Formats: sequence, C-alpha cells, structure tokens
Amino acid sequence: QIIFSLSPGMGTCIALASYHERGYRKLAQDCALVAVLNSAFSIFGGFVVFSVVGNLSHTLGKPIEEVAASGEGLAFIVFA
Repeated sequence: QIIFSLSPGMGTCIALASYHERGYRKLAQDCALVAVLNSAFSIFGGFVVFSVVGNLSHTLGKPIEEVAASGEGLAFIVFA
C-alpha cells in the first residue's frame, strides 16, 4: 500500500521542483519528507480502519471475521 501511494507523491515532488531556482539543494530532503509523511499517513489510516472495525465488532458482539469484509469492502464498512 505504501509503495503504490508513494509514486504520486514523488511525481508531485518532481513537478514542484520546477518552481525552485536552479541551485536548490534541499530537493532530496523534500522527497524524503514526502516519503516519511506518506508512510505515516498510511500507518495512521490502518490504525483508524482496524480500530473502527474492532469497535464495531465489540459493539455488535460478533467476531471480527463476521464484521469485516476482505479487500475494498473493508473501507466501505468503516466509512459508511
């Protein structure tokens, strides 16, 4: 998941780099920041999704296997 969402972020870094002057030296730091923040948001999103599914399982009194669907259906359960 992190690798697939990292590609648009790196493309954004390259596009925004065209606005810097020619001698800009912090492009590698900017790209590293995008990579770290992207990973942090993905991990945070995972915590949110599984916390909601766990709470829903506890509230309904059902095991997680019955509450959660696999794949894209998991996101629809959490955001619905």
